[in-house]
Amino acid sequence: DSPKPFSWRLSPKMVRLFILGSERADGLDREVAQKWFGDRSFVERSIVTLASDRGLLLIGDPGTGKSWLAELLSAAISRNSTLVVQGTAGTTED
Repeated sequence: DSPKPFSWRLSPKMVRLFILGSERADGLDREVAQKWFGDRSFVERSIVTLASDRGLLLIGDPGTGKSWLAELLSAAISRNSTLVVQGTAGTTED
């Protein structure tokens, strides 16, 4: 068991494994399916940012997987992928 931040359900190592997958996970008897097919370092930087108790803002062109990554991170960390706040540059406080 790897150390994990307070209130996280999985350690950062296991969050990475959950999202990026593995042919054979350490200590597990089966493969973990890869869920993210983009830049692996982007996922790792996102996990490090969240583990340091800072907020994470994903910015990029439409269709690049920002919402999908946010849902995966939320599901892995809290076991609830509905805890994601989304908005656009056009979103106002009204």
